[in-house]
Amino acid sequence: MSEYRKTYQGGLFFITLTVTGWIDVFTRKEYADIIVENLEFCKKAKQLAIFAYVIMPSHIHLIVRRNEGLLSD
Repeated sequence: MSEYRKTYQGGLFFITLTVTGWIDVFTRKEYADIIVENLEFCKKAKQLAIFAYVIMPSHIHLIVRRNEGLLSD
């Protein structure tokens, strides 16, 4: 595993999630709402601290930290 993909406890991470083929999926409000609902779930159930996020048409950027444990967990 390369260095830029390793996580460590308490670390603050910039993450980009992309759609295969860079298809503009999130231009539909319904799909963007699903992402927001899942981020809320991760905050509550997975102890994910979300500092910022932006939903672009074909990808998502996040600045996050896991409050307990590793982000990869």
